[in-house]
Amino acid sequence: MINNNEKFRNNREMPLEMSTLIRFNRRRISNESIIFIEGFSDLIFYSNIGHSKLSKSEYIFRSNKEKDTADDRIQGKEAVLFSYNKIKQNRELSKDLYKCTFIVDYDFNGITSQRTYLSDNDKNRITTTIGHSVENYFVYKNSLDNIFDYLDLDKKHINKFKDILKEFSKDTTEYFALKGAIVYTYKIKSPVKYRKKYSDGDIFVFEITNDYKLNFKTEYMNYEVLSMKNSINSNRKAIDRYIQIKQEIKDNPEKIRGHNIFDLLEVYLLKVIGKSINYNSNKYLYKKLISLLSFDMDLKLMDGEILKIRSKR
Repeated sequence: MINNNEKFRNNREMPLEMSTLIRFNRRRISNESIIFIEGFSDLIFYSNIGHSKLSKSEYIFRSNKEKDTADDRIQGKEAVLFSYNKIKQNRELSKDLYKCTFIVDYDFNGITSQRTYLSDNDKNRITTTIGHSVENYFVYKNSLDNIFDYLDLDKKHINKFKDILKEFSKDTTEYFALKGAIVYTYKIKSPVKYRKKYSDGDIFVFEITNDYKLNFKTEYMNYEVLSMKNSINSNRKAIDRYIQIKQEIKDNPEKIRGHNIFDLLEVYLLKVIGKSINYNSNKYLYKKLISLLSFDMDLKLMDGEILKIRSKR
């Protein structure tokens, strides 16, 4: 009898060119629910959010340390979309596509890809986060109240953090909108010529003062804002996308870059309680806080069903 792996190897439609496809081929027979995600941090998040579908599923992602025959630059969202396309196109693997769910961060531009063509119908089958990334759920709806209650912190502290977050969102709207617009032009193959001098890591080095004011490298950020504005001047698509993202962030500050939101929350709580909520520093606390978050998601299953997850927290 030819086993599943041999069937796949004998199928000349597609080689086993990436680790995510190899894992799917091995696990598709024994697992009824397989979720493709961008990385390890998503695995920790979704498996601890407290929903049975997300807790019991098998997860597949491509580590940024992996080397295989696929392009090494295919990571994160690109790897999820690449895997969807390859499985859908392959006669043997597509038999088990109905078992899959594909989740990516919305980021600033939704379902966009430099290396994988997806039709509008394909895009409608991919699940995205409500905010920029999973980290945005830490400030979504009642999440902050639940976190601060669990940590036994009074209203004074949560109100101060909300004020800091509101001010941070206001100060960084231009920066994030410009950055999102420039990334968008790469995805639609109409790239803006821009070379950054300062990265997010250089800019967002947070410090909370004793009187609860936020400091970071605003001079670096302002330099990049001016540079990005100059770079998009002659690109109409970039300008239009910049205006759209800027309005989206103004309407919903929770859509600013999630990693920076979480870093800000981490620094604030370290200042207040002297304890880190970072996964690497305190795995138990990080997982516990995830279980307290407000969480909404329309989980799009490949069999056509949309599982509307709505948090009661």
